[in-house]
Amino acid sequence: MKIGVISSYACIYAANNYGALLQYYALQVYLKRRGCYAFWIRTLLPHSSLRIILRHLKHYRSLKLLSAYFKCHRAFFDFVSRYLNLSEQTYCGNENLKQNCPFADLYITGSDQVWGGIQPENYLCFVKDNSKKVAYAASFGRSDLTDKQWHIIPQWVRSFRAVSVREKSGVDICHKMGVEALHLLDPTLLIDAQDYPEASNSPLPKDGLFGYFLNINSLADIHIVELEKFAQNHQLSFNIASCQYSERFFDADHLIFPSPEEWLCCYKQAKYIVTNTFHGTVFALIYHKPFIVILQRGESSVQNERITSLLNMFDLKNRLWQDTDWDKTLQTTIDWEDFDTRLKKYRNRSDLFFNSLGI
Repeated sequence: MKIGVISSYACIYAANNYGALLQYYALQVYLKRRGCYAFWIRTLLPHSSLRIILRHLKHYRSLKLLSAYFKCHRAFFDFVSRYLNLSEQTYCGNENLKQNCPFADLYITGSDQVWGGIQPENYLCFVKDNSKKVAYAASFGRSDLTDKQWHIIPQWVRSFRAVSVREKSGVDICHKMGVEALHLLDPTLLIDAQDYPEASNSPLPKDGLFGYFLNINSLADIHIVELEKFAQNHQLSFNIASCQYSERFFDADHLIFPSPEEWLCCYKQAKYIVTNTFHGTVFALIYHKPFIVILQRGESSVQNERITSLLNMFDLKNRLWQDTDWDKTLQTTIDWEDFDTRLKKYRNRSDLFFNSLGI
């Protein structure tokens, strides 16, 4: 079976988003194991390459940082060319897809925050046959929709053959639309650590503290002083991976620009993980690393729902930072046997979902 996947291709075109890249990689690997050929439908937002470059020039404080960013960005597309199947054509919007839709026996939208907006292509509006439309672990990225979304997207979601969502709140949102939805795993959790391609060398020294942060407005958002003190007290290296402009806040001594394979190797090498992102948390779980999650502040705090939903699935809300002692939280043992048991149960649910589709 040939499966076309709509996901977050635009995110890796415009920024170095490790989660967006690896969630598609994982879904492709998973579907291949089920005897399918999956390909990523390349969709771009209506922004020119020049506008993207100008935006980066505005956000980076030095040519050295800008150069490091673009070197990392090239590594993303090296990863794409080595490991991923792509549509032959790149599309800009739903109308472009409707005019020249790539052939597939089935179309999947998901995972990641494909339903965080009102782009019709993310709801597979270009697919004429509703029996070919499936949502896998699609995310609204928040606990409720905006008024504009409520006005537009329910009719689109109701047209799907089968719907699954990534957060528990997504099930409730779909229910309000009159749609039955299953709560299933993000694709990154469908495969094991050894299934991801790691670099032979890591920019992170072994047994260090590894940070990965998104949407920060100041260093106080991630309690940088306390983190530096924790690393110093335990004689740990402290490195932070670049992530969509957050790097402009960090001292160069902390900052690294890893390729996707190096980023994965950082998780393997790290002793502790600290993050405020969904996929930053996911890979701490995949690699069985002690971690702490700092929730996002300000406008992006609506995205915390996806993190709390994930932690609730595995009964790990105690890993949220709540003005508690860093040492106590990071050094508290995680019951990884319980995590693996729960993960197996959730993976079985995903297997049953695809079985029901004849995949």
